[in-house]
Amino acid sequence: MTSNPELQGVVYNGADSYSSGMENSRKVVRTAIKQLLQCVENLLKPGNGNSRTICIAEFGAADGGVSLELMDTVIDNINQMSSDPREITLVYEDQLFNDFNVLFQTVHATNSEICNKLSVRDNVHVLASATSMYRKCLPTASVDLAFSSMANHWLSEKPCDIRGGIFQSDCDRNELEAFRHQWQTDWKQFLSCRAKELQPGGYLVVVSFVTDDVGRCNNHVGEDSYDVFSSIWKGFRQSGKISEEEFIYTSSVTYHPSKTELVQPFQADIEGSLSLVSCTQRDVEILPGLATETGIEDKETFVDRSLNCIKPWMYNILMSGLSPDRTEADKGRLLDEYFKTLRNILMQRTTFCPILYRTACVIAKRT
Repeated sequence: MTSNPELQGVVYNGADSYSSGMENSRKVVRTAIKQLLQCVENLLKPGNGNSRTICIAEFGAADGGVSLELMDTVIDNINQMSSDPREITLVYEDQLFNDFNVLFQTVHATNSEICNKLSVRDNVHVLASATSMYRKCLPTASVDLAFSSMANHWLSEKPCDIRGGIFQSDCDRNELEAFRHQWQTDWKQFLSCRAKELQPGGYLVVVSFVTDDVGRCNNHVGEDSYDVFSSIWKGFRQSGKISEEEFIYTSSVTYHPSKTELVQPFQADIEGSLSLVSCTQRDVEILPGLATETGIEDKETFVDRSLNCIKPWMYNILMSGLSPDRTEADKGRLLDEYFKTLRNILMQRTTFCPILYRTACVIAKRT
C-alpha cells in the first residue's frame, strides 16, 4: 500500500466551497491588512519607479476565497492612491492538484457572501499558476506585492512517516528533526524564489502559523486540538477500523515553525537581497468561548462552527492514508464516523474556551 500524497494540502469541498467554511482563516488574514496596506502605500510613493501596471501574487491560494476581502481592500487603496489609472494583474498560485475551476468561479462570483468586487473591476486581470510555491512561478522582477497566508507549513514532500500519530506533536525526536529540516529547506527555497520574482522595492507578506514555547500552534477548548484529532485516529486503529499501515500512512505533511525559525534565514544573505522588515506574532481568536452556564443549543452551535473550521483541511489528511483497496463509499463512511466521533468528544467538554490560532506576519522587502 502507498499513501496518496496528492491529497495532502488539497482542501475538502463537500457540498460547499472551501472558503465558505473558512471564516477562521479570513479572521487571521484581517489581522495583516493594516501592515499590508502600509506596504502598498510605500510601493506607490512618488519616485519609487513603479509602472502603471501593478502585479500582486498570492501563493498557496486554494480557491481564492479566503483572501478576497483582502484583495478588494488592497485594490481599492491602489485605485485611491494612484493619480493615474493603473492596470492590476492578480496571480493566484497553488499546486497542480488544486481545483482552479473552483478558484475562478469563486473569484468571479457576483452572488457570493464573501465580499467580492473583482469580477466587476475592468482594471483587474486574474491569472493562475499551477506551479509549486517552492519553485520560481513568475518572471524575474515582475511582482510588486507577494502574499501568502497559512500555506508555508505545508511541506514540498513528506520526509518520513509519523509512527505515533498524525502531526508533528506526535513525532519522536528523529521524526521531528526530519520534519524540521524539510521545512527549513522549503522555507529558504520559498524565500529565494520570491526574492527573484519581486521587483526592487517590492514586498513579501507571509502570514504563518507558529508554535509557542511548548510546541503548540493552537488552543481548542483548553488543549491542543491536534492531540484530540490524533487520539481518535489511534482509537480507530485499536478497534480495527483502520489498519496499522493506514494509521502510519496518515502522517500530515506539515510543520509549524517557531517565530525564531521564521526569521532565521534573514540572518544570512538570501539570493536576490530580500531583507526582513518585521515579524509580528499574535494570537488570533477564531471563535469566542462560551460561559459555563451556556445552554445546549449554543454549545452545539459552537461545536458545529468549530468543525466547519476543521473539516475542510483535515478531511484529506485522513483520506490520504486510507488504503486504495477501500471503496470510495467505504472511505466516506469511515470519515463521517471520524467527524461524528470528534463532534461527540467536543460536546462532552465541560468548558468551551476561545479557539486561538498562534500566528506571525513576516514582511520582507526586495532591496
